[in-house]
Amino acid sequence: MNELDARIPLALGHWHSHRNICVPHKGSPPLRTHAERAPFGFEGSITTRTACDAAGGVFLDNVYGWMTHVYPYAPTLAETF
Repeated sequence: MNELDARIPLALGHWHSHRNICVPHKGSPPLRTHAERAPFGFEGSITTRTACDAAGGVFLDNVYGWMTHVYPYAPTLAETF
């Protein structure tokens, strides 16, 4: 946390990581309906490797590492992070 705080203070940035994501295999048929897409991706319902394997997906335990979102054109400092 000290290293993250040195980069962008914890009081400003909302540091987080995207973990336990299941995505379809590359080359899989397109997911055409909401019901087909719902289990996969950042907002998907599949959050374990076992469930992802059963669905024929690829399990990503940590997608980007630690990150925070920065909006450099926000009108105020409070809205920048």
